[in-house]
Order: sequence, then C-alpha cells, then structure tokens
Amino acid sequence: MRRNAVLALGVVAFASSLLGVPLGAGAVGVQGSPCPDGARIDSGSSGERSYLLCSTNPDRGRMDKELWMSTDQGANYELQGPAPQKGITSGFAVPSEQTVAVSASAADQCVVYLTFDGGANWEETLTVTDGAPASNLTFTDANHGSVTCGWDENAMTYYTEDAGRTWMKM
Repeated sequence: MRRNAVLALGVVAFASSLLGVPLGAGAVGVQGSPCPDGARIDSGSSGERSYLLCSTNPDRGRMDKELWMSTDQGANYELQGPAPQKGITSGFAVPSEQTVAVSASAADQCVVYLTFDGGANWEETLTVTDGAPASNLTFTDANHGSVTCGWDENAMTYYTEDAGRTWMKM
C-alpha cells in the first residue's frame, strides 16, 4: 500500500517540545511512503536497503513504531514489523543493511533499541535511568556510533564500537 505521507507536526512537535528533543530527521515527509498521515517519519539506508520508521500515537512514555524496508530505492516498501513501543522516538540510524537503531525518551529514561536482522527481532541495548531525553543518535560506520542522554550540563554521551550491542560513557 502506498500513500503520500506528509508529517503533521502538531502532536509530535508538542511531545518534542516537552522532551526537549529536536524533531531532526522525523520532520520530513517522504513522498509515497507507507506511513499514515501525521506520522513522524525517519529514514535511512545502507547498501541496497532503505528503511522507514513510522512513529505514531505518542502517549505517556510510548509511541507506536513500524519499520518498513525497500530494496528498490523507495518505489515499494515491505513491512518488517513493529519496533518496541517504549519511548517517544528521538533518533534513527541505519548502520548496515541488517542493523537499524532507534533512540527514544521514556519518562526519565534514555533508551536505544537495535535490530540486527532487519527488524525481525529487537534488543534494548542501552537504558539510562535519569537520562531522558535521548538525542543525537548517529553512526559513522557499521560499528561506531553515539547517542546523548540527558539535559544540558548533565547530558552524557555514550558510544559503541560493536554496532550498538554495548555502550560506554565518553
């Protein structure tokens, strides 16, 4: 199913302003995406695979998330399945063709989820209590990435050297 998706900033912008999380990559619409109207849409690619994360229905510490994949440069997308609902989506990265990372802010937690099999299974690989919000999730290659957890001068940056399986404080 293909729909034109245009990001409606209302609810997501409100949730983002409460959390202090910039909208970042989610502040764009993706023409022809399978995401419903009003969804936060994050996108990324590696090799022959392009991924979309559609995040909808933000509520207290949770948000519906679906991962979609394309192997034809976005002409068609196939649902890979749901991503973990815990947390309001704040970041998205695609370090490799099978690895997708999502950061989220949940109550007072900064969390990072990864799938190493294209969305079939997810692992919560970082949880920082008293660390919300999560921001600046980035990967420079398939193994090296970072994420920031917390506010202003209390923010801590965590890094990974093993594709997000483990995280260490900088």
